[in-house]
This record gives sequence, C-alpha cells and structure tokens, in this order.
Amino acid sequence: AELAELEGKLEAAINSNTQLTDQVASLKISNEDAENRLVEKEAALVECKSTITALKDDTTLWIAAEERNNLLFAQSDNCEGDATDPASKEDEQNENEAMEAMLRC
Repeated sequence: AELAELEGKLEAAINSNTQLTDQVASLKISNEDAENRLVEKEAALVECKSTITALKDDTTLWIAAEERNNLLFAQSDNCEGDATDPASKEDEQNENEAMEAMLRC
C-alpha cells in the first residue's frame, strides 16, 4: 500500500513537472515574441526620431528663407525707384528668382 502511495505521488510529481516544463516553454516563446516586437518598435522609434530631425532642419531652412524674404520685401519697400522703372522691375525679378531658388533648397 505504501508503494502504491509513493507511485501515485511520483506520477503526480511527474505530471506537475511536465506541466511546468510546458509553461516554461510557452513563456519562452512569449518572451521571444515580446523581444521581437520591442526590436521592431525601437527601429520605428529611430525612424521617427530621424524624421523629426529632418523636419526640424527643413523648418529651420524655411524660417531662414522666410526671414530673408521678409527682409527683401522690407528693403524693396524702402527703395526710392519708380515701380514702373524697368531697372527696378528687373531687380525685383532677380530677387524673386533668388528667393525661389533658395526656397527650393
């Protein structure tokens, strides 16, 4: 009777050990999946940071171009030349072309 009791306890321990082994294997798979998702999210974060940096750089260039444009307009408002004067129209056209070229950069 004692032997049968011990065999029962041994079988229960073996079953418990098998269940725990299966749970550990499942947790390892879940952990690997979580690690893979984390790597993907970190890569996406690096890409987002790069995009933000590029947008900041573009914004800085845009602001500089806008300030230059405002300065050019302020200077043109202070000019004493006749607006119908062909030379002043040519200067204005050159300034506009220069501004457009700068904005394309």
